[in-house]
Amino acid sequence: FEVTGNSIFLFQEEYKVPLLPPELAAHMAAYAKHLFPIMLVLGLGSRLGAAGLLGMTIVIQFFVYPNSWPDHLMWVAALLPILCWGPGKIALDHLIARKMLP
Repeated sequence: FEVTGNSIFLFQEEYKVPLLPPELAAHMAAYAKHLFPIMLVLGLGSRLGAAGLLGMTIVIQFFVYPNSWPDHLMWVAALLPILCWGPGKIALDHLIARKMLP
């Protein structure tokens, strides 16, 4: 995924995530926002994908847009059941586990 100068500028000037250099934060966000949803859609590594998106949501809530809590609460409500109970019976995770376990 290509991270443009505009993305890095946003992480330098608007988002200002603490503890991470803007270049690293921009790359991490670009990969995460593409990889984790694909994991959820495929149902492959669903809990890991949900945990990653939940982590991103928490970082955004506390460090970037603290006034957007209603939106972030909706994301948490959608991701927590996947994290706690798994993706469901039609997910690849479930099908693989069913084939591997007796």
